[in-house]
Amino acid sequence: GNSFIKDLDKLVIVIDNIDRCHKELAYELLTNVKNFLGNELNIVFLIPVDDGALKKHIMQNTSGKNCDKEAEEFLRKFFNVTLRIKPFQQIEMYEFTQKLNDEHKLKFSNLTIDLVSKEYATNPRRIIQFLNNLSSELNNYTEEFIKEYEPIICKYLIIREEFHDYYKLICANSHLINKPDEKAKEAISKNELLERFLLKTEPISDNIPIEVFEK
Repeated sequence: GNSFIKDLDKLVIVIDNIDRCHKELAYELLTNVKNFLGNELNIVFLIPVDDGALKKHIMQNTSGKNCDKEAEEFLRKFFNVTLRIKPFQQIEMYEFTQKLNDEHKLKFSNLTIDLVSKEYATNPRRIIQFLNNLSSELNNYTEEFIKEYEPIICKYLIIREEFHDYYKLICANSHLINKPDEKAKEAISKNELLERFLLKTEPISDNIPIEVFEK
């Protein structure tokens, strides 16, 4: 109770993933914490959030023409101190991925590390998940095939996980990976991320025999 809290020099409470809650719950949690803060001076709340997503939640729970301004003002009153994490640099993500590769003895090639770190440059957690998935995927191939075509396997796995509709197209017609027909071109043109990915990784699949794609 209160006597326990008063005996402490400081109590730090961390509330994570508020921005992932339903908009009404997120708004309610914030307002409840804000009210609680007014009564307890020796309690510090640490709330890691995506402030853009949080602002959307607040805007959906307020009315009027200046919803964005209201949300900004709400956050400014609520958070006494704001620490913003700077965006990850490309070299940082490459080093992070390479470190995982070394620590866990995954033995992925530099090209694979580069491909994964660039594709998931904003999400370290996703890099970890993908490396696990890629390790599992490689169990389907011989060591000789992996040594020769590991980046191709990596490219296909990224397409399967991130662009599944396009993946189904190239599974049905393996040659489309290098020579897209009109249907494939239309699918690519509708997805900017897919288009960018295929452009970046085109050299990986260039001049690769069709039977490799089929496998």
